[in-house]
Amino acid sequence: MFLKKIIKIIIPVIILAAITYAVLIYTGIFPSPFALIKPHKPKVEISATILKEVKNMSQLLTVCHYDEITVDSIEAKSGSLLKIFSTQRKLVLIVKGKTYAGFDLSQINEKSFLATDSSVQLTISKPKIIDVIVNPSTVETFIEKGTWSVYARTALLQEAQTTLTNRAISSGILARSEKEGVKVFTQFFKSIGFKNVSVLVQ
Repeated sequence: MFLKKIIKIIIPVIILAAITYAVLIYTGIFPSPFALIKPHKPKVEISATILKEVKNMSQLLTVCHYDEITVDSIEAKSGSLLKIFSTQRKLVLIVKGKTYAGFDLSQINEKSFLATDSSVQLTISKPKIIDVIVNPSTVETFIEKGTWSVYARTALLQEAQTTLTNRAISSGILARSEKEGVKVFTQFFKSIGFKNVSVLVQ
């Protein structure tokens, strides 16, 4: 009989406490016990295979700028004006070349990635000019007056490469390369299962 009396007293108290706690949760005074359980996003290790694939993508991210320029070199001997014009040496070349810009992915390692179960963040350095290609077959001698050494021609072609580089940068080749890189990396990581992809170029 004594136990039944205690049960009759305790049960209403428990019910009242439960109702009170539910009201306090509903009003926001007490936090929900489920809110205290924060979902854990485990860090995902980037495998050596993925790292290798990313490094091999450098060629896919290369942007090319084609250009045609004219460079010249003029040398005149001292003397009268008539003598200068009659004895000056002049070399004018029409140079067609290709300037390539892209990312140096050789320095990428595991620290370049920050990945969880469905998200990945990749940090890479800004793109740069990788190479300037001028083939002998794309160089045309427009004017050649006098005798010019191989060294002089080589120096003129080096000047042409510098001009091609500056013109490519002015045309926005680095910005195009960065945009293409972000696009390709995003597509790549989404294709292997990541839903959220962030590429930081800095």
